[in-house]
Amino acid sequence: MKALLGSVIPDVLGQVVCPFAVRLARVDGMPVELRELRLAAELTPNVYRPGLSVLLAENGRRSAGVDNLAMGETAGSVSVGGRTLRVTSPNRIVYPGEGVTKAAVIGYYVRMAERMLPHLRRRPVTRIRWPGGVTEPPFFEKQLPNGAPDWIETIDLTHSDGTVTYSLAHEPAALAWFAQQNALELHVPQWRWHGVGPRVDRLVLDLDPGPRTGLAECAELALWMKGQLDSDGLENVPVTSGSKGIHVYARWRASDQSQSTSEYAKSLADSAVEAFPSLATASMTKVEREGKVLIDWSQNSPSKTTITPYSLRGRDRPFVAAPRAWGEVADAGLSHLLMSDAVERLDEPDPLAVLL
Repeated sequence: MKALLGSVIPDVLGQVVCPFAVRLARVDGMPVELRELRLAAELTPNVYRPGLSVLLAENGRRSAGVDNLAMGETAGSVSVGGRTLRVTSPNRIVYPGEGVTKAAVIGYYVRMAERMLPHLRRRPVTRIRWPGGVTEPPFFEKQLPNGAPDWIETIDLTHSDGTVTYSLAHEPAALAWFAQQNALELHVPQWRWHGVGPRVDRLVLDLDPGPRTGLAECAELALWMKGQLDSDGLENVPVTSGSKGIHVYARWRASDQSQSTSEYAKSLADSAVEAFPSLATASMTKVEREGKVLIDWSQNSPSKTTITPYSLRGRDRPFVAAPRAWGEVADAGLSHLLMSDAVERLDEPDPLAVLL
């Protein structure tokens, strides 16, 4: 056990406090799975505060590059930034094709918190939950459910059909709680709440490939859009959606613009269709999408949401909505990234930081 702790603790010093952030330990050169892990105290740089209990190390496997750390077959608890969360069914397989457990999903979100939270701050979160894993039907959830921790920050927004209490994500524990709720996908609008109302701070164009098109065709259009956005002085970043296509984000300062984001995005989509009549369409009509990429500009509507960058996707594999460098988009080998790829890039600068 001493050897095991010696393998684990140095990896988490300075990281977000959560046992699932721990990389897979090795004993005698062999990977091990931590069958039960409780953290009743915090780990901080150069300090190990008593409370860590690691039980039963045995041969295990890595799953999609993120460790399946479990706390028992049915339930356990985890401390994240001083918040204690109850975790149910930590060993439940969420992505059967990769063997990714619920514990690994929680681990992913806590490890990515520092990268994700600046982009989520003050944006109401709509969650898509997969309680039975990705092979079972999901459901959307806007309203904060009964029994949610009282420390989850919220915002009340009134719609035509009533008022909804949305959750906000301002701390790592909120992301951990979303994952405990089996919310793989987090969707947010292109605005943040400021004082008495929303303030748009970015625009997005969703390039969605239709039949007989794919990521390569999306990349061609995205690169063209980059040129247009550059010429208009709008800093921009591509995000491979983790589903099928590419999202192109641009920083938006309303005070510098004579148009709304929706007006600007529609104009850019129309220009793209004119420049690439055989490749692009801005029409949602199914027949118009055959062999073309849909440029969905409508997600700039204040009532619409888009998958938040770095969110997992509820696909057959644990793909991520991943911000990319433009050089990657220009590469013929462009592909979607998995959760393991996103974690490995944490040592690199955040491509999306230019939008903050």
